[in-house]
Amino acid sequence: MPVARYFLFVGGVLLALLFISDAYAPKAPVVNAMETGAIATGVDKSVIRIRSDRKWPERVVFDTNLPTIVPAQAVETTGSVPAATNVADISAKAHALDSYAQAG
Repeated sequence: MPVARYFLFVGGVLLALLFISDAYAPKAPVVNAMETGAIATGVDKSVIRIRSDRKWPERVVFDTNLPTIVPAQAVETTGSVPAATNVADISAKAHALDSYAQAG
């Protein structure tokens, strides 16, 4: 029951603070006008038109009636890199790079 008493007490305090802040807070002009029944006249707000000097780009139209372009089939070639015939032909730097490639 202590939890229920806590929520009842805290809820009551929050509700009281809400009523107090409502009494001291200034009212919005729209709320005051609706309460008194007097609505400001002179400006017709039923139609609002916004005009701009900015010219937007032309609309882009996608023609989806054209047939789909099918890409050409890639020619598959099977080739191999010729192996080095002599160990002396391979430079030291290429040999080091090959060893790194094989290690990874």
